[in-house]
Amino acid sequence: MHAPRSPLDSHDGEDRSVRKHSLDPRHQAESLALLAALVESSDDAIISKNTEGIITSWNPAAERIFGYTAQEAVGQHINLLSVDGREGEMIRILGRVLSNERVSHYETVRRHKDGHQVLVSLTISPIRNQDGVIIGASKIARDITARKQSEQILQQTEKLAMLGRLSASIAHEINNPLEAVTNLLYLLRGYQLPSEAYDYLQMAEVEVARISQIVTQTLAFHKQSTQPRLAAIPTILDSALSFLRHRMQHHHIRLLRRYRDVAPIPCLENEIRQVLLNLIGNALDALQQRTTDAFQDADSEDPHIPDTRLVVACRPATDWPTSRSGVRITIADNGCGIPSDALPRIFEAFFTTKGNSGNGLGLWITSEIIARHHGRIRVRSTRRPQRQGTVFAIFLPRLDRNLTSLPPVGSHQQDN
Repeated sequence: MHAPRSPLDSHDGEDRSVRKHSLDPRHQAESLALLAALVESSDDAIISKNTEGIITSWNPAAERIFGYTAQEAVGQHINLLSVDGREGEMIRILGRVLSNERVSHYETVRRHKDGHQVLVSLTISPIRNQDGVIIGASKIARDITARKQSEQILQQTEKLAMLGRLSASIAHEINNPLEAVTNLLYLLRGYQLPSEAYDYLQMAEVEVARISQIVTQTLAFHKQSTQPRLAAIPTILDSALSFLRHRMQHHHIRLLRRYRDVAPIPCLENEIRQVLLNLIGNALDALQQRTTDAFQDADSEDPHIPDTRLVVACRPATDWPTSRSGVRITIADNGCGIPSDALPRIFEAFFTTKGNSGNGLGLWITSEIIARHHGRIRVRSTRRPQRQGTVFAIFLPRLDRNLTSLPPVGSHQQDN
């Protein structure tokens, strides 16, 4: 004799059991609660919309990524997130989904509530009712802005490294003919030449010496130190200024040096020189822009050329919040100033106020280098007439000379 078979002993019985379980209201409630918890806790924005593109649900991650609360977003058209000029993209994507197509890992850009752009990767699927009819679309949006910025920074770093190696190679090759020209100019001094020729000879020697200095400094930039070494800040400042001397002379910019006696401090000299070149270069851009604006606005018969000034200063200082001693470096100009709405973002990677002429990396790299040196950087700027200009102040503490390494650029979150 055989014992009676349980419904679970047959596939048909198993199917009936599963169907009965799936129709259990308590089980359905638990499944819906679990699904809701997953949506609420997701790090990705999960948004649903109907066939007309009207937003019907909006999870907390969507609030964080796009800035709109659920109350603000639900009931609005999905074009709420569109970037100017790309409004049709969302309609096209919705049309694909309503045609029973799933869109996976589609990378595009969306607009945050405050106006800035957010790079996202989208996965969009159709939503069906119990009869299988498509009644809307579900979108999962992952913020990939940081990843894309990191990739761009890496690419830019690789390009800069390649450019550095190329510059060093060219500078090395220039050295040999440069030395020959220097020797030939020296030999010329042994001949009887007209006084005017001597003047030209002296001018040639000065320019050749300048080329030699540029070559030497280019090679020094490429040979980066691996650990902090004692360096004199005034010397680094003068080195950076010498690179930009002719630009200042060409645009009639007055340079005011205000150096106080400061003891050498341990630092990565080439990195600090890069910081100063960035800041001084930006100051010259602002001064040139002010002069350009003045010419455009002035009466052509009596143009008023502004007195453009660059002030470079360094002095001993104490960082009062930490009681550390060190050096304060100030780069100040009376140029066009920085717009007030841009000031909070000037140290962000890829943010620029120079349009297509800037890549938005200079000040970001500057802030990262200062952070590597455990320092601080501050900025004040105004565009008010008669007082316009910008001041960058850097504090560099006295690092331990035995410090063997510093964190890599890009690893800091600095309060600027």
